Amino acid sequence: MQPEIRHLQSYWDVQLQAVYWIDLVFNGTEWWPETTLPMPHHHATRLELTNMADFPALAAHQASRVRFTLEVTARDIQQVPGRHQWRVTYHARIVGVCAPAPR
Repeated sequence: MQPEIRHLQSYWDVQLQAVYWIDLVFNGTEWWPETTLPMPHHHATRLELTNMADFPALAAHQASRVRFTLEVTARDIQQVPGRHQWRVTYHARIVGVCAPAPR
């Protein structure tokens, strides 16, 4: 049985080992969510793609919006020393990529 693939729309309820789809754009150095995802207050959150080297064809699509299917594999949370702030990194393995439907 295949897992349900949900749209990653917020960092509020990301589940480890869950599979999500999300549209990403290339910001000049890495792939980022096309729209800023809501996250808990006092958090800075990023999505780190752990197996980019397995998808070399993405280099030709850096000017496009690309739909990624991802499995979230880990989460690191670090408090900023002396502050009521946290830095969160979600590590995700790319399962697949495709061109999203036109808007």
